[in-house]
Amino acid sequence: MKETEFILSGLLKESPKHPYQIKKEIKEFVLPFTGVKIDSVYYPLKMMESKGLVEKQIRYKKRGGALYIYKLT
Repeated sequence: MKETEFILSGLLKESPKHPYQIKKEIKEFVLPFTGVKIDSVYYPLKMMESKGLVEKQIRYKKRGGALYIYKLT
C-alpha cells in the first residue's frame, strides 16, 4: 500500500468524509507531524475505489451537483 493510501485509509477509518474534509485534516494533522504533503486526494481516492478499498456515496445534491463522501469498505 502506498503512503498516500495508508494516510487516507487512516483518516477514513474514523468516519466517511468528503475529499475537501480529508485534505483539510491532512493539512492540520498529518503535515505538521510527518511533513507529508498531498496535493490532490481525488486521484488516490479514485485508485483506491478501483481497488475496492473505498466506496463513493452520494450524500445529497448541492446546487445541481452531487456531494461525494468516501468510506472504507
